Amino acid sequence: MLPPMSEAVLHGQAEGEPSGFENYMRDLAAAAQEGPLTPETMRRVASRYDFEPV
Repeated sequence: MLPPMSEAVLHGQAEGEPSGFENYMRDLAAAAQEGPLTPETMRRVASRYDFEPV
């Protein structure tokens, strides 16, 4: 049985990505259209966004 709404507890989790992450995903999708996403391809795309995939 669920407790009355006044006694219910809400749990949540907020996640976020750094600014510009959407551009990285667009570039990665474009690279996937050109061929397989090899580790080298992913490193090349990621290098434009100041991080390195692991």
